Amino acid sequence: MFNTLRKKRSKFGFTMAEALIVVAIVVILAGLIGVSVIGYQRSLKHLEFDGIAKEIFVAAQNHLTSAKTTGKLGDDGNFRR
Repeated sequence: MFNTLRKKRSKFGFTMAEALIVVAIVVILAGLIGVSVIGYQRSLKHLEFDGIAKEIFVAAQNHLTSAKTTGKLGDDGNFRR
């Protein structure tokens, strides 16, 4: 009689403890993935800001070089009218 109960019991699926362990593992993995994704997004934002800063710097350099070659920029660094 005990053998028939055990066989029937094993057909029902997972025990509550097994299900809780799986849920705990999934929650831990999701937390780790979430933290790494946030860090990755933050580093991408920094790269974007670096790119924007470089573009502004190059544009300013080009503007000053153009002003100097056309004579609009004096030797003292001030623009002439």
